[in-house]
Amino acid sequence: MTNTKKFLLALIPVFIMIGVMVYTGAQAGGDKNLIVKLELAPTIELAKDLLAPYDEDHLQWLRLNTQLDFVFILTYSVLFFFALHYFLSISKLNQLAFLAFVPGLLDVIENIFILDFLNHDFTTQHFAFYYWCVHIKWGMIPFLVIASLGLIGLLFYKKVKD
Repeated sequence: MTNTKKFLLALIPVFIMIGVMVYTGAQAGGDKNLIVKLELAPTIELAKDLLAPYDEDHLQWLRLNTQLDFVFILTYSVLFFFALHYFLSISKLNQLAFLAFVPGLLDVIENIFILDFLNHDFTTQHFAFYYWCVHIKWGMIPFLVIASLGLIGLLFYKKVKD
């Protein structure tokens, strides 16, 4: 199976996970962008303030959403890997495709911290580490999304052209 076919197959679980996570996020109620705001909180005090209005039932949905994110990390990392591998194989640098897993690794670290926050554990001495993992991840994600969208566009263009 070619990397192109693997990439196209990898789209399916990504979209399934997006749907499941949108559903669980909606069940949490309140601010639909809470997880993103929590991820990007510049201080641990702000993270605590963001979660203060949520009762235990809503926090349980947020925990489930964060736990499901571990599966989503795997799906999007594989998708990014195939997209990056395709583009890098053109320049014979396909070994660098493993860089597609860096945001996923950073996202795992982020989720571990978020699960602590959702359990009202704001005692971490490592908030700066968390902060930089989140920001480096979000700095890399746009490039990988562009590579993935570029590959979809290229495959569509080739299909239409043929």
